[in-house]
Amino acid sequence: MISSDDIKKLVVLSRLRVTDDGKVAWQKDLGAVLDYVDQLKAISVESGTSIDLRLKNVWRDDDLAGPAVPAAAGDEELVAAAPRSRAGQIAVKPVLIGKIKNETRS
Repeated sequence: MISSDDIKKLVVLSRLRVTDDGKVAWQKDLGAVLDYVDQLKAISVESGTSIDLRLKNVWRDDDLAGPAVPAAAGDEELVAAAPRSRAGQIAVKPVLIGKIKNETRS
């Protein structure tokens, strides 16, 4: 189980405003995820796995003209809890500087 101190650190790092009830819910949910990860670690994969390595380019071009992703339940609360928002979306500092050219990944 994840400790309440770890949850407090996550809240600070995520820069979200979370109520005490929300912290308890996060502790329960993240604890369940971490317990599941522990179960996955216990699985033996020594017999090997099958991965299809014939795939070359699984990336697609972005379709900027397509429909926007519909809002999910709770999106408004998430945006409201963020330190900065603009036009109903969470505003973040840029990660990539400059324009990235389309490239074929192999």
